Amino acid sequence: GMRRRRDICTHVAAVMLFRRYKRALEKLQRRRVYVAEAEVECGQRLTANGELYVKPIGRRDLAFFANPRYRVFVISDVRRIVIKCGSYDVVEAEGEEVPLATAKFLAERFYES
Repeated sequence: GMRRRRDICTHVAAVMLFRRYKRALEKLQRRRVYVAEAEVECGQRLTANGELYVKPIGRRDLAFFANPRYRVFVISDVRRIVIKCGSYDVVEAEGEEVPLATAKFLAERFYES
């Protein structure tokens, strides 16, 4: 009856939305970005011109808080990647071009290692 017809229309609309979303997501995942990895010593806030992933190096003891060292991984839309400690540029690197899906995978592996 009427209810079944409405359910079918809702299902068709859901399938159409899913297909559009899937195509848009695949296109986004194929987009090219730049990645760089570095070690920095910084006692202030770290920032970068992209997505910044930060991991402390070594044990977190008193020496770490005196001179904190970090491994950083950056995903950026631009080739020239700049990492700042406070307002100072501490690393300027040429990013390596990869698909966004690969960059996200590398970011996950960055935290695992």
